[in-house]
Amino acid sequence: EFGKPVNLDEWAVARKRLYDTNVFRIVDIQPTPVGDPVNGVQQVKALVSLEEYPEWNFRYGFQVEGERTLEAEEFTTARNLGVVAELKNSNLFGRALTLGLFGLYEYDSRDATVFLSTSRLFGWRARSSLYMFVSRDRLRDERGEEITAINDIQGISADQRWRRSKWQLVYGYRFERNRTFDPTPDPVSPLDFITNLAKLSAAVVFDRRDDPINSRTGTFSSVSLDQAGAWLGSDVNNRKLLVQQFAFVPLGELVLASRVQYGRAFGRDELLPSDRFRAGGAASVRGYSEDSLGPRRFGVPIGGEEMVVLNQEVRFPIYRWVRGVGFIDAGKICCGDANVAEFNKLRAGYGFGLRFDTPVGLLRADVGFPGSDLPTNGGGAAPPPRKARFHFGFGHIF
Repeated sequence: EFGKPVNLDEWAVARKRLYDTNVFRIVDIQPTPVGDPVNGVQQVKALVSLEEYPEWNFRYGFQVEGERTLEAEEFTTARNLGVVAELKNSNLFGRALTLGLFGLYEYDSRDATVFLSTSRLFGWRARSSLYMFVSRDRLRDERGEEITAINDIQGISADQRWRRSKWQLVYGYRFERNRTFDPTPDPVSPLDFITNLAKLSAAVVFDRRDDPINSRTGTFSSVSLDQAGAWLGSDVNNRKLLVQQFAFVPLGELVLASRVQYGRAFGRDELLPSDRFRAGGAASVRGYSEDSLGPRRFGVPIGGEEMVVLNQEVRFPIYRWVRGVGFIDAGKICCGDANVAEFNKLRAGYGFGLRFDTPVGLLRADVGFPGSDLPTNGGGAAPPPRKARFHFGFGHIF
């Protein structure tokens, strides 16, 4: 305000608010002298320089599926390749609205999402977002050859995020229509059913990490709860709890990174297949294949009603932009019925990996070894035992 001393804290807050709109890539506020000093006091005005993001932003890339087996043909098959793309306008109609389209195409998985978000709603400083999405997943038998079922999902969701310092509160509503069917149905007992899932979700996040991408110190805590019920438009009535805790402890050049995840379902009905807990693979227990821990039906993993995942890593430098990782993972999935006793033991995996800090991001390569073979259950064979599994991806798994 004219005639009052400059408050640099207020300038910093104003600068942050402009950044929070996601419209500007550069925001610079500099004091510019006005006239000559009077009694040793120099009047100034704020000169604000802004640079907007391009009107339309298009990003794309190629990805390789998270898991690899040792056979040479598994490295060359097109089934392992994927394409991702995003088209986004961060200042739609000059209103600081972000409109975007995201797509993912893989051999057995296709996803598309349209989203609209804003940093303010009716004057509230909360990021509000609206999504419309569709997806299709093809489920295969344990050999990865025959398609046993197809799962189609269409839906909408809306959420708000309130952020203050290290805390974040997120809540929203999601409605999805699930159809699971056999592409070559049995005329006697065809597989084809449709289920609606509608739920309210809320989560509290406390993030004290020094760097969310490559943490060396700090903690991350989150608790989320989903409530599905007929009064929301859902065919099932249940609740889903997920608790996560990360911790990072530096020891000289070493970093001890730990993660604990616990999830459990409550209520009258079981979780739908698309909503169940899953574990195993590149981002959880690396000695096993994707989603392989827990019960199976006709040889296909179906997830469960309870999950425990434990991860311990030792991260250390090797040479300049190359770092190494040694890890031990453990986890279990329980199905919530009479077969729970079969899955009450943690399945452990261990291994090592490399991290490459490149201009395009942190690249990850891990080799995981299973601590034991998985049991046969649910009317189908478990995956054949393997001595090692290779996993590739971007960034740390936590």
